[in-house]
Amino acid sequence: MQSYGDIYIMNKITYRKISDTERQQVDNLIEVVLNELERKEFFIPFSKEENQRFFDENFGLTLGVFDGNKLVGMAKIYINQCELSSYKHELQIADKNVCELGDYLVMKEYRGHGIMKTLQSKLIELAKQLEYDVVIATVHPENIASIRVLSKHLSIAKTITTKNGYLRYLMKLILSCTPKAATSF
Repeated sequence: MQSYGDIYIMNKITYRKISDTERQQVDNLIEVVLNELERKEFFIPFSKEENQRFFDENFGLTLGVFDGNKLVGMAKIYINQCELSSYKHELQIADKNVCELGDYLVMKEYRGHGIMKTLQSKLIELAKQLEYDVVIATVHPENIASIRVLSKHLSIAKTITTKNGYLRYLMKLILSCTPKAATSF
């Protein structure tokens, strides 16, 4: 994005899987976005363990948003069923194959351009391709912007307190598990 006073010009925005060779860009994005947050409780910080297995595809897959070669946003789809067991229990869907959308981070100057909405759509399509039964997400009850985007596809199922003490809406989307033609991630 180039800035000309109050006018911003975005280069070609692309969405693709983030590789472990882009670790420095991921760390920079996390630091910049979290430092800019006015309400720090809106984002649950990464634990040391989550940070160490960030690129472990048995844990989750991360989709990046690039303006040219610059990482400007990302979101993750968590797929590890053991990690999701408490949410599955809360929703009484322990027998279902569940994935979680999370870690939406978009640089401040790129917000309001539909990036989070596009990330969500792409991750839901991936969940359908991978034949998940249910997609879930958690969001702070006062994070109106995120709730607005997530509510396009997911509905609020209940209010919970996470295992690390964060108040969240637990949202869900029931998928029809009809396999789709493969698309690129």
